Amino acid sequence: NFQNLIRRGIRMWEESTCLRFRENMASRDAIRYVLEKGDSCFTEYIGRNGGHQDIIIGSECAEEYVVAHETGHALGFWHTHQRPDRFDSALEQRSDFFCFPH
Repeated sequence: NFQNLIRRGIRMWEESTCLRFRENMASRDAIRYVLEKGDSCFTEYIGRNGGHQDIIIGSECAEEYVVAHETGHALGFWHTHQRPDRFDSALEQRSDFFCFPH
């Protein structure tokens, strides 16, 4: 079910970081996970801005790694290739690039 999918995606963060999440259905300042029909998965914006922040999970891309990925955006993480400082410290080596669906 959808709630267990969300819990598994969040567990990926908890098992590999010091972050801990807590369910709070009454909060007015929280990340909300919304299941919608289709193949679109996204976060409203990068980082927390206060209030509810929806993470949309499309029924056709509802996987725990997608939940973990979009949660990362809600926490403020960008894709490495989109970060404003992406050219400051890394040398581009095309042989090091890998593509994974997300």
